[in-house]
Amino acid sequence: AVYLSELHLRGVYTEVDTKDIQFKLVLQSACDEFMKASQKADWLCKDLLYTVVNCHEKDNGEYTVFHGMKEEGKGRDNTFRTRVVPEGWYQRFIYKGDMFDIREAFMDDLYRWIIVKEVELHSNGVGMLNIFEKDYLETGEVQIFVPIKGPQ
Repeated sequence: AVYLSELHLRGVYTEVDTKDIQFKLVLQSACDEFMKASQKADWLCKDLLYTVVNCHEKDNGEYTVFHGMKEEGKGRDNTFRTRVVPEGWYQRFIYKGDMFDIREAFMDDLYRWIIVKEVELHSNGVGMLNIFEKDYLETGEVQIFVPIKGPQ
C-alpha cells in the first residue's frame, strides 16, 4: 500500500455505460479531445495523465470517468474542470496493456485480492485512479490505485 497526497487535477468528465457498444469509442474520443486541448494549456504538467473512474451504482455499467493532469504554474482558465483526489492509503497495481483489454481481468484480480487479503476498500469518492506516464505508448504500463482503509 502507498500513501498518496491530495492531488489537484484539471480535466474533463465523461459519462459512459459499459453495456453500450459505443462506450469504448466515447471514452477514447473524450481522452483524445482532452489530450489535444491540454497541449495548449502550458499550465498543465504533461508528464502524467490521470484517469479517475467512479461507478454510479453497483454493477449497472454506468461510470463517470475523469481525464486530467496536475496544474503547474499560473495561467489557468475555465477550459477544464477541477477534480480533487483525496489523500490517503491506496493499493497500487501495475498492469500492461490497453485499459479496455485489461479492465475485466483487473476487476477479477481485485476482488480475489480483497478476499484473500481481507482488505477493506475505502469509499473516498475515487473508485479507481489510473496513472499513465508519458511513455505509456511504448511501455503499455498503467498504475492502478484503489483506495483502502489503512496499509495492509
